[in-house]
This record gives sequence, C-alpha cells and structure tokens, in this order.
Amino acid sequence: MRETGQVVTNGPVPDPPDPALRGMAIFATESVSRARELANGDPAVLAGRLEVQAMTWLCPPGTMICGGIPVTVEG
Repeated sequence: MRETGQVVTNGPVPDPPDPALRGMAIFATESVSRARELANGDPAVLAGRLEVQAMTWLCPPGTMICGGIPVTVEG
C-alpha cells in the first residue's frame, strides 16, 4: 500500500503504554472509513491477530508529501 500511495508510513510501537497497541499506520485516504476498510484487509487482521482502531489525524498541509529516509529497525 506504500507503493500505491495509500499508506504514508507504518510500523511497530515499541514499549507502548497499552500492550494492545502493536503498531500504527497513517493512510492517505478520502475518509476514515476507507482507511479502516484497507486496514481490515491486512493478513494479520484477517487472521484475528490484530484489531483495527481507525481515527482521523490531521497535519499541516504539505508535511506528508516529501520523501523520507528509509529505516530498518533491528528486532
């Protein structure tokens, strides 16, 4: 979904305040319902390993369009 531009970024949340929070994804979609629909298609969600909680997140215009620096997290 990153390649198609539907996901801006995603990844795990290390040491979350709530153990149920495993990771986050920021979707570039027209609505929270479309983001939820895409997230619910994740294989881990379909297998029942993860549960989706979707919400709207706002940021200043233009802040999510620049390329980032690829990072690999050793686990």
